[in-house]
Amino acid sequence: MAKQYRSQVQFFGSSFDPETREIDVSLGTGAPVERWDYVRREAYIEILSMDPDSVDLTRMNSGAPFLRDHDWSVDSVIGVFVPGSVRIAGGELLGRVKLSASERNRDIVTDLVDGILPSTSVGYDYDPDAIVESRDESGMLTRLLARWTPLEGSLVGVPADITGGVRSAPAEHVEGEDMETVDTAVAENGERDLEKKVAERVAAELAAYQARCDDIRAAGRKLGLDSAEIDSVLAERSLTADVAIRKLVDARAERDARSPVSTRVDITRDEVETRRALTTDWLASRAKVQDVNPDAEREIGNISLELLLREMVPGSRGLSRSGLLKRAMTTSDFPLLLENVAHKALIAVNGQMEDYLWFEKVFTRMDYNDFREHSTPWVGHASILPSVLEGAPYTEGSMGEGAEKSSAIKYGKDFGFTLEMFYNDDLDAFAAGPMAIQEAFIRTKSALAAALLTGNQVMADGKTLFHADHVNLSANGGVPDVTKVNELWNLLFAMVDPDGSTAIGMQGKFLLFPGTLKAGIEQLFVPNRVLPDYTTEALIANIAPENRIAIPGMTGTAYYMATGRRNSARWGYLRDEGGLVISEHEEYSNDSMIWHARGVFGCHINTWGDFAANPGK
Repeated sequence: MAKQYRSQVQFFGSSFDPETREIDVSLGTGAPVERWDYVRREAYIEILSMDPDSVDLTRMNSGAPFLRDHDWSVDSVIGVFVPGSVRIAGGELLGRVKLSASERNRDIVTDLVDGILPSTSVGYDYDPDAIVESRDESGMLTRLLARWTPLEGSLVGVPADITGGVRSAPAEHVEGEDMETVDTAVAENGERDLEKKVAERVAAELAAYQARCDDIRAAGRKLGLDSAEIDSVLAERSLTADVAIRKLVDARAERDARSPVSTRVDITRDEVETRRALTTDWLASRAKVQDVNPDAEREIGNISLELLLREMVPGSRGLSRSGLLKRAMTTSDFPLLLENVAHKALIAVNGQMEDYLWFEKVFTRMDYNDFREHSTPWVGHASILPSVLEGAPYTEGSMGEGAEKSSAIKYGKDFGFTLEMFYNDDLDAFAAGPMAIQEAFIRTKSALAAALLTGNQVMADGKTLFHADHVNLSANGGVPDVTKVNELWNLLFAMVDPDGSTAIGMQGKFLLFPGTLKAGIEQLFVPNRVLPDYTTEALIANIAPENRIAIPGMTGTAYYMATGRRNSARWGYLRDEGGLVISEHEEYSNDSMIWHARGVFGCHINTWGDFAANPGK
């Protein structure tokens, strides 16, 4: 998980509306900031991308809290960001905060509105895999954070820079390093020139990086490689496009070596690869698992499977149709082409069953190394870092105590291409096999993840996930209403660590429920809903529409809320597989060729403090 950083910004006190108790705030412009890299031991310039596609505003626009000094306890909440108000405008991140009217916050809110406390700070995470680096002629390193997520805003007394846009030091640092002068703002003189130079350099770097990715993806598709193979090469960022493409060619050559390929001596390797890719697309469109590729149609034409195979198999004149199929399956790359079609069929199914992949949003993907039992250990007693006096020893948090465990389980089924499919020119029937298996695998994954909730997973402490001792189970069972949904949110937000000494709560981000409850739950979140009377409780759990999830196949009347905290729950495949895998084909026999479709999957919940439940009625 990326470290959290703070960015100093500023309130617009004159924008305060006393009737709604709302006030505008600027959350920064992503201006260049000088930082220190403790690993490389060098200074660098950090820039937050203000491209709307780079900033995930989901959490902020779901009613993120406005706190005092980044204290995540309930008593430190002095407001919330108005849902839907946080946005990128003119290269600046803007939002509107609704301030608390409670007695405990009265003085702070008054000072804030009067301009006594004008400065704020925003906490954010970033994706370490989406950092674009470059160096100028002097060797100065610049890092553009191309994907980052604002988490919360806070009121602070002493900002690093009252003009806004200056971020403080990281929340965590290497043991023994001096934190002073880490987050010094770029000097005012020449700042505009620096911003312009950095922007130009970053734009060029991004364009070059995108061109590299496009070239590699295009080459991979032409070679008939699946997306997993292409992405594995893309991930090696140190490779140039030419070197990466050579790796893709080698990967295809290794695959072809396992299946004899018939080629003509008068055409080049590139032409063979192009023809193979076009033939795969032609077969896939005939199987209705992808749209028609015009180039493939022009290259191959409107012909039958029999004519296609007679073109592919030398010396096929005079062979019967059954003899032709056997020859194609044993001496040409037709089995490889069918395998590519099967992979395309798997991809087509994914886009049709997104509702069943809900757990990918709520859980964290952590693949399994093997089939043995695995755990996701947690470091104990680290909710708040203690201070360390000069010369004093560091305290060590316990690790691995009470770790939740699970194993990756193998699921699978066979499918094939038969003589009957060939005679009937029926590629639809062939594609139906892997598509049905993929659908079953996706439903299986969803059911296994849902069973952790409905089955009330037994945790390492010997108690069920939802238990009175875990303080995450509502005693007020019943159909969802404002009070009960708020109760789940409060249970999560007020959560403390196992020894009860430190608040570790987070806002509920996801509401999970069976489909039978969807209509009633959606009514709770209708904008400008008319309240029956003044005593009716207001809904504080601002769950974004896309995070109100009706889980397919879930039964009963219980419903659940989750924080979505990273590593709070785990799901994964067998490492390096990434989902359903089609294994190498068997030998052609009994007028058919058989493939194995295998999927390995596992999941478990790690922390009860990130899930709350109402048992329903």
